[in-house]
Amino acid sequence: MKTLVPKWIYHVPRADHLESVPIVVDGVMYFTQPNEVYALDGRTGRLIWKYRHQPPLGKGPNRGAAVYGNRVYFTTPDAWLVALDARTGNFLWQSKIAEFKDGFWSPAAPLVLNGTIIGASPRATTG
Repeated sequence: MKTLVPKWIYHVPRADHLESVPIVVDGVMYFTQPNEVYALDGRTGRLIWKYRHQPPLGKGPNRGAAVYGNRVYFTTPDAWLVALDARTGNFLWQSKIAEFKDGFWSPAAPLVLNGTIIGASPRATTG
């Protein structure tokens, strides 16, 4: 472990709720924070693209993304499942998980099982 040294550092703007676990696919590192997804070159730390969910409603944790084929999936604090193009970060589609006004939010990363995208189950806020 004496030879282990950092090669690059990426400072995430407004990283007050950075709780996601990065995933790396074909040398690209994807990670999330509430309402945002980042794609970085895993070798250099260079930002490839960034996506921001608009309007950014809700504040809460976000614990990651899922990558399947050429798409990146993540959930937003206001309970949307969002699909992005993995190469460009362009928005493809979104699907409502729950009504945010009912006090639900979505903190977990989506899952991909046998080609099916499972959006994180929403949680009710307490108080």
